[in-house]
Amino acid sequence: MNKLQTVTSWLLLVLCLGACEQTDFESKFDKSPDERVQQHIATFKEALTEPEFGWIFNLDLGDGVEDTKYGIIQFNDDYTLKMANEFISDAQSEYTIFAEADIELVFNSYNNILTDLAKPEVDRRRNINRPKGYGTDIEYNLESIKKDTIILKGKVLGTVMRLTRAKEEEQSFESLKQNVTYLNQQRTDRYMSLKITKGLGASEEKPKYIGMDCSTYLRIAEIDYNHNGEYFDINKGIFFTHAGFGLSSPIQIENDSIQYFKYNETEERYELDHPTLEGYLYCDKLPFYFVDGMVDELMDKFSMKLTRAGGKMWDNYIAMKKANMNIKSFVVTTDYKRRIPLFDEEGNPIIDDGNMHDYELGDHLGEGFLFSFHAYEQFYFYYVPMEVQKLEEDRVRFVRKAGGFCTEDKADPAIGEAIKNSPEFQDFVNYLCNEKGWLIQKTVEYGIIDFDFYSLENPDNYFYSRLY
Repeated sequence: MNKLQTVTSWLLLVLCLGACEQTDFESKFDKSPDERVQQHIATFKEALTEPEFGWIFNLDLGDGVEDTKYGIIQFNDDYTLKMANEFISDAQSEYTIFAEADIELVFNSYNNILTDLAKPEVDRRRNINRPKGYGTDIEYNLESIKKDTIILKGKVLGTVMRLTRAKEEEQSFESLKQNVTYLNQQRTDRYMSLKITKGLGASEEKPKYIGMDCSTYLRIAEIDYNHNGEYFDINKGIFFTHAGFGLSSPIQIENDSIQYFKYNETEERYELDHPTLEGYLYCDKLPFYFVDGMVDELMDKFSMKLTRAGGKMWDNYIAMKKANMNIKSFVVTTDYKRRIPLFDEEGNPIIDDGNMHDYELGDHLGEGFLFSFHAYEQFYFYYVPMEVQKLEEDRVRFVRKAGGFCTEDKADPAIGEAIKNSPEFQDFVNYLCNEKGWLIQKTVEYGIIDFDFYSLENPDNYFYSRLY
């Protein structure tokens, strides 16, 4: 049966199924309802088994899971089938076709590609019944038929399986594996973005960006972008095909859907596979999106102590410390209240419940840099006032203000004078207050909050700070 005949039979099948219960319609046919159903089943089977090289399948796992599985399936006349993907070359099992309310395709024996997505794993020795797969469907109703395409919908969970007639060159998965390698090779810097150069108001001169941090290992794309003043943060699954790769569901921006990418070997980059949009994946040291509320959150955290630095930031910090051996730590504060150490009548320090020198809060000093200059006390600082200027939602500039003094009333004034007059100290503070500013990123692990600062002039210069 050629393709046109197959499609024609399918259209007849769909029309007939809707009329099987109409007695006046039955009289127009020579065959009984049961005979007609069997004919439709036979036509469906012939459509499944006719392609010489089988079908490419895309299986959207559904049920809120952002993931799509891709592979090849070959249906045989004896109700056996063979599935393959980039990891498994020969997964054999059985299928059956029958009719209830609709024509149904059922994968009715174990298949270590499809069944493992649906079947829970049971460990009776430890009384564990946990899902090994995603709980996807193994029974599918016919949804639609177009030229060289069959759409099936899961009977229980509504997962969608799209079958597309496979080509001879798609029997091997070597090109698919090469597409995985291409994406790995394109990650040349810290941040990967989609640079849109046509459509959505973009151009080569004024492109638009969508952050797309693609992991070939996890098969996940972390997507961040700003549109019409709003910040979006979503995750999509990645699946590789013989032509390139796709996202488990589209990124929907206005009337455009972004989902598929193909590799341009000449330009050595992935490009959008889209009828009207143009763009390509691009890597840089800084993200092109702005995370809402990051500066506002920073301003609520009061004190962040430097824990690590790199590049010029580290060089300046070490030079400052070597020139000022009394300085023990550096803190960025956004709401500093002067700490006044407490002493008893004999002049001995009062120790709190944490075995630290107790204190009371004095003057409100606001935003600034604090440099501790006692070996074991964290209450005595050299204070440099500054202003935090918000450049974007996640970018700031530190602006130095006049002044600078020791916060311990009884401290030897020579300590503060030595710090203030140190060229290395001034170089360090001036570098913090550079004109370009800093990108802020927050990380939270085990309840510990870190704020990381990357120079907008050169992100290789950075420092990490921890809330304390």
